[in-house]
Amino acid sequence: MKNTYILRYSWKDIWHTTNRPFTLINIIAIVVSVTTLVLLLGGLQSFEDNRENKIDAAGLAIEATSYEESKISQEQRESLAKLANVKSSHWWKPTLFVFYKKKGGLFEKASGQTIDLQDPILENLKDVRNNARVTFLDKSKIKDSAYDEIGIIIPFGMLKQLKYLPEAVNVEQEKTWKHIPLPKTIRVRIKEKGLGGMPMIFDLPIIGIVDDKTLGRYLVTKECYEMLGLQWNTNFMPHLKKRDGSPLFPDQKPTNTPPPSIQRSADTHVSVYVDDRQQLLPVLRKIRVLGLRASSALEFFLQDYQQQETFFIAAASGICFALFLFTGVILFATFYALTLRKRKEIGILKSCGASSWLVTKIFVLQALNIGFLAISVGIASGVLLGSQLSQYAKEKLDTNVFSMPEQYLVFIFGYGLLFCLLVTFIPVRMAVKVDADTVIRAN
Repeated sequence: MKNTYILRYSWKDIWHTTNRPFTLINIIAIVVSVTTLVLLLGGLQSFEDNRENKIDAAGLAIEATSYEESKISQEQRESLAKLANVKSSHWWKPTLFVFYKKKGGLFEKASGQTIDLQDPILENLKDVRNNARVTFLDKSKIKDSAYDEIGIIIPFGMLKQLKYLPEAVNVEQEKTWKHIPLPKTIRVRIKEKGLGGMPMIFDLPIIGIVDDKTLGRYLVTKECYEMLGLQWNTNFMPHLKKRDGSPLFPDQKPTNTPPPSIQRSADTHVSVYVDDRQQLLPVLRKIRVLGLRASSALEFFLQDYQQQETFFIAAASGICFALFLFTGVILFATFYALTLRKRKEIGILKSCGASSWLVTKIFVLQALNIGFLAISVGIASGVLLGSQLSQYAKEKLDTNVFSMPEQYLVFIFGYGLLFCLLVTFIPVRMAVKVDADTVIRAN
């Protein structure tokens, strides 16, 4: 009963006419500080979440080549094969296809490469049209085919470059492109081998369309590029098959002549896959020691992330320190003034037999009442504002900018109450030390 009365008295006192302006000032200051802290912590958490997602998307591959992007020496190949902590290595070369845009005109700036059919990158490709796995078939899985699959896997952004899709579409927002028919083939210009070779248009089947975040350049099989890009002649045409085994050139008459052989040219690049994330940078440095140019999306991202993280933490710490310093000064000043104004009441209370613990309890409860109310409002405001910002960023920028785990909210609430108690400690001690005789005589 006594504790209930003290709690009720403490609550009513902070809203008394003489104390109300100071209470509101304290609440506003704490709400602003807590809201800012919630937003900054939520932003930092989403930054960490996005970091992990991007690290996973970056993969565990290292791309290596000679500095001239020419043939890698046999000695270097042997050294690469002996590297520890390497899961697998897959060789490839850049491609130089010339594409036709949807309404005509040539496009020569598309970045592409050949792909080893055992390359792990093919295990993670999903077609944006149906979310099915995308891969190439080798010759053994295509009926009566003498060659690995003739086709192309392209990044979604390449369709915008070739004007099949408007620039405004977003692969993550299906409503922006689902109503637009996507091509099943893509036109490339090929030319017969030799100086007098005539160019022709070839409709290359699209095997899959992949998100740009997963695939940054188009892929073709090694035999496809050797055939169409380097050694083309019309003798190949009767022997080319689609995925279902039907002729790629149905107007060509079947022939009993054996399919032309393909001479493999040397690969100039290698993708090295490491066992785990921690081994990537050490293996990367070892490859560079061999005299090769090596790069990794993960290395670039980690360097960029560390700079951003350092700046974000420094800026957020400075902002929070300034806000809580300002809030602490306000809270201290108002409780200090409250103690001075209530010296007479405290003296009378003590003369009536009130203990120091009772006086402490009254002032501590007032600090906790203000803190509880302000921190609750600040957390709610921060979460609501952060959620709105995150929703807007998701729609406009396709990224999450706010993520707040529940344990963070508990931490903020507990830290906020402790902050209120620490800041008001000196004014509360002043109230406890008030001497009843001195105060009553002075008045």
